[in-house]
Amino acid sequence: MLFLARADVKEDEVVMCERKNKAQITADALRLHNVRLNDSLQTIYSVFSELSSLTKGSYLLRHSEDDNAFASLEESVEEECDNR
Repeated sequence: MLFLARADVKEDEVVMCERKNKAQITADALRLHNVRLNDSLQTIYSVFSELSSLTKGSYLLRHSEDDNAFASLEESVEEECDNR
């Protein structure tokens, strides 16, 4: 199950919330964007499953057109500055 939400950041409130299942999301993607999601949804599920096992922190998930099916995950690190 997936929840699609629209928020008004100025008012700090949720304006709309929709609950959709995989079949509805797949149909919407095909109808609105002419994209078939079956393979993509499995990839997204695998990525989020791995990400959810990581320790709390700040991460950047990067993917470029040249990477094909690969992505890079980078974790931010805190650096100490020597202000002399």
